[in-house]
Amino acid sequence: MTLTNAFPWITTVGAGSMVRTFAADVLLGNGRTIPGVSLYAGGGSSPPRLRRERPDLRRRERRILVLSLY
Repeated sequence: MTLTNAFPWITTVGAGSMVRTFAADVLLGNGRTIPGVSLYAGGGSSPPRLRRERPDLRRRERRILVLSLY
């Protein structure tokens, strides 16, 4: 069997039109929720979180950063 490509400059591209966003709200440490979206549906369990504080800042300027590892 022989394969040939008579038109090597033609490329076939497939694309879908399915909406692939999922609700992904962000819950802040002060209880405030910020609505958002994600491209990942999630696995149903809570993601691991990383907590980082800046002890070098003065008390009134101190902030806490929480990162999701997903």
